[in-house]
Amino acid sequence: MAKKTNIPDIRFKGFSEEWKEDILSNLTDILRCGIAATPKYVSEGVIFLSSQNVTSLGKLSMHKYNYITKEYYEKISKNSKLLKGDVLYSRVGAGYGNATIFPFSGDYGVYVSLTHIRTNELLQNTFLKFFLNSPLGKSQADNGVFQGGGVPNLNVKIVERFKISYPLKSEQTKIGNYFKNLDQLITQHQQKYDKLLTIKKAMLKKMFPQNGATVPEIRFKGFTEDWEERTLADVAEISTGYPFDSNCFNDNGDFLVITNGNIQNDFYSVDNSIGNRIDIENNAKLIEYVLNINDILVTMDGTVGRTAKVLEQKQILAQRVGRLTAKLDAEFLYQFFNTGKFFKKMSLISHGGTIKHISLTEIGDYKDFMPKSIEEQKKIGRYFAYIDTITILHQSKLEKLKNIKKAFLDKMFV
Repeated sequence: MAKKTNIPDIRFKGFSEEWKEDILSNLTDILRCGIAATPKYVSEGVIFLSSQNVTSLGKLSMHKYNYITKEYYEKISKNSKLLKGDVLYSRVGAGYGNATIFPFSGDYGVYVSLTHIRTNELLQNTFLKFFLNSPLGKSQADNGVFQGGGVPNLNVKIVERFKISYPLKSEQTKIGNYFKNLDQLITQHQQKYDKLLTIKKAMLKKMFPQNGATVPEIRFKGFTEDWEERTLADVAEISTGYPFDSNCFNDNGDFLVITNGNIQNDFYSVDNSIGNRIDIENNAKLIEYVLNINDILVTMDGTVGRTAKVLEQKQILAQRVGRLTAKLDAEFLYQFFNTGKFFKKMSLISHGGTIKHISLTEIGDYKDFMPKSIEEQKKIGRYFAYIDTITILHQSKLEKLKNIKKAFLDKMFV
């Protein structure tokens, strides 16, 4: 008995048949609007979609679109009117090779940069969407794309010849629903994550004085004193790191050497996934540059004024990165930087040519209003640290779900 080869690595229980293979044009109707150039747009009318409306996450974005007249729409869409459930596939621009399912009813025009696909009785639309967004679908797009005038372009005739393997409709439905549910979970965690970022941004404005005020708009109960203006040199010990020689680096070294590159706007803490390593055994002069938990680091070159908190041990600081060790509450000081005012000020006073710089003195001279009470500092620090903790939790779940989806898109299609 011949061995079955056209089956995926992972499939749902109860399915064992070998998948069939065909080209996309034999399994779908690929519809075309009657234009080959950009139409004349109007201020209102029928919404006209293009490749930019299909996101890399396989969703339909309605943030930006144009309008065409109803008359023009009727002229170009006689045989290609969009129906709810049709698949839209982007062919032009940096976002080529992304597929989504059209979720609406009513009149919507489709520009030539989008391929308009309608499945038949052999192929389920959700299955097709996720196949096109899988590594197998993406590889066919990458192999067929060409640069037309410097812009990536997938000819519709190439899309029509995409090879696709497919099982019985019942298995297609299970696969499509699995990824659909996974996408819903990803969306839920993304929304929670985005909401927490918005809440923190809003509360930072309300819980730190704005526009020259000496007290914030919102305070914890029991605190009424005016905040006092203090410099960073007043509230933290400020230093920088060691000028390491690259010859000293060792891939198996115990300590990660932290540079400006480890401090990124998207990271709450110091990014420990990149960088060189070093051994400091028997080198007493390097001990003072070993970082402590809750040290706050500041970029001094390039995009100056970015900050991050040290949360891992066995890290050592390189030259041209500022290190602040709080004299009072470290968490408050970290959240103080998150208001964005320090970053703006450092960007404004930075100096140099192509690569900008700031000095330790300029960091230390920065001043703003802070609570006199250490208890008020602690309450503010703990409040924002709690928001950060929940945010990181949702971010972690979000990344885990995305990784699961990526792995299963690779394993559930063939």
